[in-house]
Amino acid sequence: MDSDKFFDIKDKKIMIVDDDPLIVKLIEKFFKKKFNFDCTICNSGEACLEELEKNELPDLILLDINMPGLSGYDVCSKIRDDKRMHLVPIIFISAYDKIENKIIGFKLGVDDYLVKPFNMKELEVRAISLLTRIDQLIKLSYKDELTGLYNRRYFSDFMEFQISTHKRQNKPLSLIIFDIDFFKKVNDTYGHLAGDFILQGFAKEIQKFIRKTDLVARIGGEEFVVAFPDTNAESAKSKIEQLRKHIEEMTFDFENEIIKITFSAGVVEFRGIVNDTQSLLDKADVALYEAKKTGRNKIIIASN
Repeated sequence: MDSDKFFDIKDKKIMIVDDDPLIVKLIEKFFKKKFNFDCTICNSGEACLEELEKNELPDLILLDINMPGLSGYDVCSKIRDDKRMHLVPIIFISAYDKIENKIIGFKLGVDDYLVKPFNMKELEVRAISLLTRIDQLIKLSYKDELTGLYNRRYFSDFMEFQISTHKRQNKPLSLIIFDIDFFKKVNDTYGHLAGDFILQGFAKEIQKFIRKTDLVARIGGEEFVVAFPDTNAESAKSKIEQLRKHIEEMTFDFENEIIKITFSAGVVEFRGIVNDTQSLLDKADVALYEAKKTGRNKIIIASN
């Protein structure tokens, strides 16, 4: 059976880490042409780790073992020490074909091992199989079933990394918590199916107003949160203010019923004073409560 028919997978982001330009070019050309994958190239372990720290995580890492500087073993170990990347699949691609090398790799947490020279069809099947399995695992572990957004568990892991990074780099980091005003009234008036429809639609609208580097999650019934790396509180508020106006003006059509909603939000900026996600959420929650208490359909920045 053709793999394209078996696997429904396109537009993934993969990272190729190898100091051999011929190998890199071969792999990049194959996956771009056949699957339209976005390929990031790193010619050293150091470049790989730097790229992982500052940019969006790849869906798959193809990693050579024998490179100048940090070896593939070193890189794999550091990746698996990072909670954000526990589920990012890694395939070692190496000329080392001894069982001892493979055992070391699997003990470090590599997902698969391919010996050079290799057949591109074999690499394709191994890579696509891993991507498909990880997609399913992520949906079960880190995604909210109703909206498809990330859940509280993934958000907590993401924020733990962001707080650590922004403390070290002294960059701004903001968080916004918001929920739909009078959502219970929506459920009581139109039924829970309508409520679910609103939550799904609202989740889609949020994603139109944030960047790829931001993260949105559903952490409660009608409660959502967005993390804004490299963004101060005023800028974060400005972005969500655009969403607030958009939601206020739009309608949700459910089974011939026209439903309108608004939301309230609280904004907090990480300033190095608190060291954990829950403390930030608590501060944002106070601002959210203030927004609701003073009329709803507004966004308030938490006081320092």
